[in-house]
Amino acid sequence: MNEQKFITATIDFVDSKGTLPELQDLVQRLGVGKDEVALFKKSKAYDKLKFVRSKFSKERQKGFKSFANFYKWYSSQEQKCHYCGTSQDELKRLFDKKALSSSKFSSTLHIEQKRAKKGYTADNCVLACALCNNAKSDMINEANFQKYFANSVKEFVNDLLLGKITNQI
Repeated sequence: MNEQKFITATIDFVDSKGTLPELQDLVQRLGVGKDEVALFKKSKAYDKLKFVRSKFSKERQKGFKSFANFYKWYSSQEQKCHYCGTSQDELKRLFDKKALSSSKFSSTLHIEQKRAKKGYTADNCVLACALCNNAKSDMINEANFQKYFANSVKEFVNDLLLGKITNQI
């Protein structure tokens, strides 16, 4: 299986139709068998495509212009918070062990606008943990958040990870 051709075909399909392709759509586009497509749809690469597609809202589509651009941007991002440096894996561990919990936020990194009024564009977006994204909001600019808050969030996260503190609400 040439995984890259499946990824490219899936991205092209999303750009043309707005949704992820069904099995038959990829069979027709690529001229391959159902078994090969079914195998791809069970892969980590397809899981990533589904996840990134779930983050591709109409608002983000305006700024990025296409799913291909958004997927390329997302794939180029280091999977950690731009502000405090918390990795996606660390965030997941904190939520899994209930050191952090929220009815509003999940354990995935958020797509955050550095300057809220500029919109979702590649040069204005970063990945941010729920703590930083929520704290920064649209009230604090990037430089001030880095200077006054990011280190405190990182210290809080590290202490949670090391079991030095709890965060029972």
